[in-house]
Amino acid sequence: MNQQSTTSALKAEIQRVNAIIRTTDSPKLRRDMAKYLKRLEKEARFGITKKP
Repeated sequence: MNQQSTTSALKAEIQRVNAIIRTTDSPKLRRDMAKYLKRLEKEARFGITKKP
């Protein structure tokens, strides 16, 4: 996967997670999504991807 598609995929995922955080009523889901969002933003900023 090239850098351009990776960046656009990360941006799309960040937008999706932000929408979930805004619309959910569950505090546990909101907390988990906030942690996931933090990790995604770090990946987008530094280009670090976790190995499965």
